[in-house]
Amino acid sequence: MSEHLPITRRAALRLLLGAAGLALAPQTMAAAITQEDIDKTEKKLSAAQAQYAAVQDQLESIAEQFEELTQELVVTVEKIDGVNKQIADTEQQIEEKEIELEDKRATLFRRIRSAYKSGRDGALSALLMATSFEELSSSIYYLDKISTNDRNLIEDVARLKAELEEHQAALESDRAELEELKAGQQEQLSHIQAKQEEVSGILSGLSADVQALIAKRDAEILQLAREREEQRKREEEARRAADSGR
Repeated sequence: MSEHLPITRRAALRLLLGAAGLALAPQTMAAAITQEDIDKTEKKLSAAQAQYAAVQDQLESIAEQFEELTQELVVTVEKIDGVNKQIADTEQQIEEKEIELEDKRATLFRRIRSAYKSGRDGALSALLMATSFEELSSSIYYLDKISTNDRNLIEDVARLKAELEEHQAALESDRAELEELKAGQQEQLSHIQAKQEEVSGILSGLSADVQALIAKRDAEILQLAREREEQRKREEEARRAADSGR
C-alpha cells in the first residue's frame, strides 16, 4: 500500500500560482505592442500630418498664383485684340487717305494739263481781259489761290497719312510688346502647372502615408486593448484557480 505525502494548502497555492505563471509567461513575451510603440506611431503621424498640411498650403498658394496669372493673361489677350482692332481701323484710314491723296493729285494734274494745253496765252488773256485794276487783282489772286489751295490740300492729306502711318507703327510696336508679354505669361503658366502637378503628386503620397499611419495606429491601439483584455482574463482565471485551490 503506497504512502501519500501530505500537501498543505500553502503548497497547493504555490503550485497553482506557479502553473499560472508558466501559462502567462510565453504569451506576455509574445506581446509586441506597447504604449510606447503607439506613442511613436502617433509622433510619426503628427509629423506626417504637419508635412501634409504644409504641402497642401503650398499647393493652394500655387493654385492662387495660377489663377492670378491666368487673369493677367486674359487681360493681355484683350489688350492685343484691342490693338489689333486699332491697327485694322488705322489701316483702313490710311487706305482712305491714299485714295483721297490720289484724287487730289489727279485734280492738280488735270489742271496742270489744262493750263499746259491752253498755254501761257490762256492765263495771260485772262489777265489782259481785265477792264479794271480790281478785276486784274482778282484774276491774279484767283489763279494763285487755286494753285495754293491744291498744294495745301495735297500737303494736308499727305501729312494726315504720315501721322496715321506713325500711329500704325506705334500700335504694331505695342502689339509686339504685348505678344512678348503673352508668351512670357504662357511660359510661366506652364511652369506653374508643372509645379502644381508635382506638388499634387507629393500631396497624394503624403496622404497615403498619413492614411497608412492612421491605420497602423488604430491597429496598434486595438491590438494593445485585446492584449490587455486577454491579460485581464488570464489574471482573473488565475485568481479563480487560486480561490478554488484555497
